[in-house]
Amino acid sequence: WLKVTVTDACTVLPAVDSVLVKVRAPLQITLNNDSTICKGTSVQLRGTPRGGDSLNYTYVWSPSLSNAKVNTVSPPTKTKYYLTLKDNCSTNAIDSITIDVLSALKIAGLKDTTICYGGSANFAPSVSGGQASQYVYQWNNGLGTALNQVVSPKAKTIYRLSLKDNCTKPSDSVQITVDVRAPLKINKSLSKTTLCNGDSVLLNLVFTGGIPTQYQWTLNGANTTQNRLFLKPTTNTHYAIQLNDNCSDLDSGSFDLVVNPTPKVSFTADKTNICEKETVQFTNTTTGANAFAW
Repeated sequence: WLKVTVTDACTVLPAVDSVLVKVRAPLQITLNNDSTICKGTSVQLRGTPRGGDSLNYTYVWSPSLSNAKVNTVSPPTKTKYYLTLKDNCSTNAIDSITIDVLSALKIAGLKDTTICYGGSANFAPSVSGGQASQYVYQWNNGLGTALNQVVSPKAKTIYRLSLKDNCTKPSDSVQITVDVRAPLKINKSLSKTTLCNGDSVLLNLVFTGGIPTQYQWTLNGANTTQNRLFLKPTTNTHYAIQLNDNCSDLDSGSFDLVVNPTPKVSFTADKTNICEKETVQFTNTTTGANAFAW
């Protein structure tokens, strides 16, 4: 209160008056606490004003936002926001808030690959960004939700992995292709499968599939490097072939060679001593032959 008294050294009673002078509280502006958000999401910035002339409050944001005490922002990277409060009377008030932004979700460490038939591919991706404690992994082709996987497709297959954390937008996904080499295959041809004792058979081998530079094959358990072999069995013989490339599932095959026995020529006579012009009856007792000539 301010009081004024006026006297004139004559008037008995002085003149008195007073006035109440109110001083507004200084302007204050308070923003909510600093926070961290996920990439692609938003947060509300809320200013709480006090003091000054509330009827003339003006809000000025930097970086520029709407002139309201509450704004919703979705910064792409860590950003510091300033809010200045004015009332065209008091000294301006200012406060700031820092919004940190988690990095985007990212899957790395996966690439297209080729495996052998019967082989497997190991998936061990690395993941980053977002909220690690809330990671959710999802594979296609029925692989499930484990991050690391081992697959053994029999044909070319495309696999997809998606990564979510129920916060970051967008989620991340990666597609990889696993190609599969053709299975090992033995193709054989024989010049004949039945032979006489002392004859030979030509065996031709053609291999396909797998890794040709790593072919290894055996004939009846014995290693060989020949694709053309002359076989000369003396008795009926079973042959087994096995093809390997140290990568694919083995291939195997077999065949049989039949060896006809060497004919044993013989015959008998119904008598061995005869008179002139007497006849003798010969009987052929030869074995192992199907044609005869006298």
